[in-house]
Amino acid sequence: MRKNQHLVTTGPYAHTRNPAYLGSALVMTGLFLAAGNPYNTPGIALWAAGALGLLIFFGGYLPRKYRREYGQLRRFFGPALDRHAAHVPNFWPRLMPWHSGDTQRFSWRCVSANHEWVWPAAVTLALALMWV
Repeated sequence: MRKNQHLVTTGPYAHTRNPAYLGSALVMTGLFLAAGNPYNTPGIALWAAGALGLLIFFGGYLPRKYRREYGQLRRFFGPALDRHAAHVPNFWPRLMPWHSGDTQRFSWRCVSANHEWVWPAAVTLALALMWV
C-alpha cells in the first residue's frame, strides 16, 4: 500500500476493496465468539457486546468511513477507482480475484511504513486477556 500514490488492485484488493475492514470484522467476531460462553451471564454479555460492536461497525463506522475515504480516493485516482469498484466488491470478497493487469505485488516494507504492525499485537493481547 503506497497510500495516495498507487491504487492497489492486486493481492487481497483483487477480492475486496477493503481487506483491512473485512479482517477487522472477522477478528472482532472471532474474539467475541471465543470469549463468550452460553452458560454464564458474563459470557452472554460478551456475546451481546460483540453483537452491539458489529452493529456499530457495520451501521455507523463503515458507512461514514467509506464516504470520507472514497471521496479522497476519487480525487487521487478518478476513473481507475471506478474501474476497480465496478469489478471488486466493497466488503464481502469475491472468490476469484479480479485481474486488473497491475503487476505490483505485496510488500512487507509497505506494511511497516504504514504502521500496520499494531493489529497483530492488538489481537495477540486480546487473546492473552481472554485466558487470564
